[in-house]
Amino acid sequence: MTNIEEIIITANILANQGKKPSVALVKAKLTQNVPLPLIISTLKTWQHQSDYIAPKSAKPAEQKVAEVALDENIKQQIDQAVALAIKPLAEEIEQLKQQITLLKK
Repeated sequence: MTNIEEIIITANILANQGKKPSVALVKAKLTQNVPLPLIISTLKTWQHQSDYIAPKSAKPAEQKVAEVALDENIKQQIDQAVALAIKPLAEEIEQLKQQITLLKK
């Protein structure tokens, strides 16, 4: 989400709450540091759109939680696959170490 989108969304949310979006109110609600001139210029051209309170690409919180859980599941599967692939190699290394030890004697 761009800074301008966040400013517009914040202004719309404030207007929907019955508050007049001021530079101070908007700046206090922003999640990113935004230069004051950008806030001022955006608010000068802003027009209230009551239904524009989230970016079109925003995903619902439930979907984000599901994606995180899926990512964790995939990570666990990858870790298990790597562990299974490494196990025979580790065993072979141990055997080679034992053979080297026997050869040194």
